[in-house]
Amino acid sequence: MAHRVALKPIQSSISLDMQAVDTVIRNSLYSEVSLINTIGEHI
Repeated sequence: MAHRVALKPIQSSISLDMQAVDTVIRNSLYSEVSLINTIGEHI
């Protein structure tokens, strides 16, 4: 029983970390795509 109480905050913390990582990855991918498109327009 005590384990479940302790796990909840850890799980939500991990979940928040995963969301943060996901956001960073999406942002960097978006930046790279924008950069490639910009370079493509100049060629």
